[in-house]
Amino acid sequence: MDTDGIPAVLCCVCGTTMQANPANMCVGCLQSHVDITDVVSKEATVQFCKFCERYLQPPKYWVQAALESKELLTLCLKRIKGLQKLHLVDACFLWTEPHSKRLKVKVTVQKELFAGTIIQQNAVVEFIVMGQMCETCTKEQAGQEVWKAKVQARQRVDHKKTFFFLEQLILKNEMHRQCTNVKEVGDGVDFYYEHKGHAHSMIDFLNSVAPIKWVQSEELISHDSKSNVANIHYCFPVDIPSICKDDLVCLPLKTSQSMGGLGPIVLCMKVNAGLVFMDPRTLKVGTIPGSLYWKNAFHSLAPVKQATEMYVMDIECEWNAPTNGKYALAEITVCKASEVGRGKQYVCKTHLGNQLEPGDYCLGYILTQLNYNSDAIPQHKRLDLPDVVVVRKHWPQQQRRRHKRRWEVREIPKEVQLRHGEMEKRALDKEEFLDELERDPEYRKDVVLHKRKERDVASEYTDGDDDAPRVDMDEIYDSDEDEDAEDGEAEEGDAEEGDA
Repeated sequence: MDTDGIPAVLCCVCGTTMQANPANMCVGCLQSHVDITDVVSKEATVQFCKFCERYLQPPKYWVQAALESKELLTLCLKRIKGLQKLHLVDACFLWTEPHSKRLKVKVTVQKELFAGTIIQQNAVVEFIVMGQMCETCTKEQAGQEVWKAKVQARQRVDHKKTFFFLEQLILKNEMHRQCTNVKEVGDGVDFYYEHKGHAHSMIDFLNSVAPIKWVQSEELISHDSKSNVANIHYCFPVDIPSICKDDLVCLPLKTSQSMGGLGPIVLCMKVNAGLVFMDPRTLKVGTIPGSLYWKNAFHSLAPVKQATEMYVMDIECEWNAPTNGKYALAEITVCKASEVGRGKQYVCKTHLGNQLEPGDYCLGYILTQLNYNSDAIPQHKRLDLPDVVVVRKHWPQQQRRRHKRRWEVREIPKEVQLRHGEMEKRALDKEEFLDELERDPEYRKDVVLHKRKERDVASEYTDGDDDAPRVDMDEIYDSDEDEDAEDGEAEEGDAEEGDA
């Protein structure tokens, strides 16, 4: 019987009726007699460094990969010879003892023998894991320097809250994976890398989250004139603006004019790829990109540490008062928290009209008592400085409840090169950073909060203060639940294998 002009013949092996083909064999006999995987090598080797637990990706790169991970599978597939001659359909790991120094990969391949006849077969490739020290570990064992590039992030301020926040962003985006070492020094952090390209990746990341300025410097360590090989260390100093969130700033005249007459007395509301400022008396907001800021850099009038704790005596918000998102313009009467009922009262405008009520506490700058040195103030003629600039709402009891937090943040493993007095100040700065995360939901949206294991969740916030800021359980990541889920899946898989 002919089908599409192709005569029907009998298979030369099993005698089954089939359409004629050049081999005169049916598909089943082709599967059993033709081996398309003979071009694929059944054995291969991978190099593994036991000190840093990385695998060699030829010619010279070492990559971090867990057992049976997609990264390790990709590395193994690249080491199989002859695989490029076939069409790869699927690949997976077969179970082996973790200590056996063996990896088995099952690959499913296809090949078209002739027109209309495609054969699909499986093959198992065994990899021998051979120990080999990477170049970095070799230098470490010999006591030599292992880094090729270094990124020095610096900020000239008297606190480390900015670097605590950058550390959380680095952890969330796993930008610390390529670091060979991290050192924390007095005014910043040093990141060490094995390759120059990894340092550039960190600079690009820092540029996306902060308005930075960086330069490149080189140092020749050694040079071989015969082979034309040089050992060069690259250093990338990175400067971060000294202006931080909630700082009081006086904008220079040209900067204020370029932003539509903003300010000039403004508050820094946010620091990301640019600096976001708000005029608390008009609710106008303006952003200065990092590239424009460094062309005419300026500093803050006063950091938030110089703000004074104040008590709200009265606040009046008009029915048609301007608003900007969560902020509303209002007239407020405040006094120092330590002088309630007997001290001077200050009347000013504030952007916290819908957040403050009489009896609340807030932080504010008393300009008549501040000692500041700014070149921007004389540039503005007829500048009317307010007596007080209110920054944000304040909860005095927040400091007393620090030990009751049910969450924590993790840190990058690093060397801390600080003196004893600086270590105490660093611990205080971290607590203030955690307070700020607890107060501002927008500030902590890019931070992963981990559940504290040593605390009972039900024991937190039992002081009856419902107005105090707190973090909901939905925002806290519990790593124990994920580990329990993985253990449960593993037990189910073992049970299914036992039943089979």
